[in-house]
Amino acid sequence: MDKDKLKLSQFEDSLIDANSTTPLVVATALLIVLGYFTKTLYTTNPYLIWPTVAVLVLFSFTHFIPALEFTKRHVLYLGSYHVALAFVIIAIVPTLSYYLVLWILLGYLNDYYYQKVGLAVDIVFMSIVVVVGVAYQQAPLNIDKLISTLPWLTIMIGTVLVLSKIILGTKQYRESLSGKMAKAEYEHLRLVALINSMSEAVIAINDSGKINVYNSAALELFDTNDSIEDHSIGDYLKLYDANNKPVDIMAVAGSIAYSSKVSDYYTKVGNELISLEISINRTKLDNPITHENGYTFLLRDITKQKSVEDEQSDFIAVVSHELRTPVAIAEANISMAEMATKKQLGESNQTVGSIKKAHDQVISLAEMVNDLSTLSKAEKETDKFEVELFDVGLVLDELKTTFTNQAERKKLYIKFETQTNLPKVATSKLYLKEIIQNLISNAIKYTREGGVTIVTDVSNDGQVQISVNDTGIGISKSEQKKVFEKFWRSEDPLTRESEGTGLGLHIASKLAARIGSQLKFSSEVGSGSVFYLTVPTGRTNTTDKSAEVKSEVEGAL
Repeated sequence: MDKDKLKLSQFEDSLIDANSTTPLVVATALLIVLGYFTKTLYTTNPYLIWPTVAVLVLFSFTHFIPALEFTKRHVLYLGSYHVALAFVIIAIVPTLSYYLVLWILLGYLNDYYYQKVGLAVDIVFMSIVVVVGVAYQQAPLNIDKLISTLPWLTIMIGTVLVLSKIILGTKQYRESLSGKMAKAEYEHLRLVALINSMSEAVIAINDSGKINVYNSAALELFDTNDSIEDHSIGDYLKLYDANNKPVDIMAVAGSIAYSSKVSDYYTKVGNELISLEISINRTKLDNPITHENGYTFLLRDITKQKSVEDEQSDFIAVVSHELRTPVAIAEANISMAEMATKKQLGESNQTVGSIKKAHDQVISLAEMVNDLSTLSKAEKETDKFEVELFDVGLVLDELKTTFTNQAERKKLYIKFETQTNLPKVATSKLYLKEIIQNLISNAIKYTREGGVTIVTDVSNDGQVQISVNDTGIGISKSEQKKVFEKFWRSEDPLTRESEGTGLGLHIASKLAARIGSQLKFSSEVGSGSVFYLTVPTGRTNTTDKSAEVKSEVEGAL
């Protein structure tokens, strides 16, 4: 706080400089000259008036001498000006006149430098000067003349005290404000230092897209050394989607409610393509000075990460494709071997049991290969898919037989409650079937007692909703946010009893996003889970138009 007071003192001292004090003194001297010519002064003696005026003017210009600045020699100046003004009021001008107003300025200076003590001395000295002036100019002095000075003294003392109160209060307020400003400046500098130490590019903009704050990493990303403050973010951050179409960053930011993270866009720096992960946060500046909304962007270069992910995806696609044939042949041969051995040796034979276990493992391996292949397709967002116009009920009918047998083997019930007259959906039949298949399979896998119910209905906004309800083990609140992550499996011991790759729900969420659907769920430990798939009846963004038209024509016929 001492530093803040020093800054405030330096600021106020700068107001009491030659540019402000000298004109006031010169103006006082000119008023005396004007009074001389208008004959409103107490004395008309030129040998008294002109030397006084000359001394005041010359003395005022000493303020411009660096060694004699008012702030450095305020004791000298305050004493000199009190004596000079006392002499002028007593000997040159009428004592009870507007010239007494000049004493208010001296009262301010006394209060500024010496607070209450200086103010008290100033008031006492002013009162003495007024009484002496009246006694000198209106001699002989009597009680009536003294009483005539009281209104003037009352007005002057009252004005000085009120002004002193205002000055004191303003000074305290300025000290407080100065402290807050210093703290805000410190916090701002600390924030700037913090964001400049970050390797990610940080950019803050207002709601019109003008850049307010940025760090050095942002300049590096934009390949510039020039200041980008007050420039439009669209001039520097030019985004493109996977189809090489321009994307307006302000439109992306405007579509979010509070915060979001996107990693589907890239930008061009020279001839280089850079994939970006962009975290967008909506900000609101609401204070007495400004009411402004804006956004903060955190941009991270994920080009290498994307490259690795693409390589992994390609590897998974190739490996899963190459494994399909040998796994299928192995499954077929082991199945035939199991049947032949069972026929010759009987079901209770140990060899038959071993072959059966091998057969089960090969089937499990086939399911894993199928999941990996589907995952590869789901994550390749540039791949187009065939759109058809069809009834969701037909897809469920195709799955009913398969999952009825699977549920019966676990002694669970399975119900398909399909509403009639559902609107047809226009989407990928293959992907929709894969999503529902994964949801039902997952529900059966993690349900020990009870069963699974599949319900179709129309949502409030006219879309088809498919819900898969189970009476399984449920998902804890702490793990629900991880449900759709790749290779994630619950740490619950009951979950670990069942084999799985942790890809089913991840694939379902990816495919749902591909076909423009929404996949949500609710769950409670011990009470089961409900997964909701909402399929729009309209068309998706990425479609095979020829297949769609063909399907519509076939449906119409």
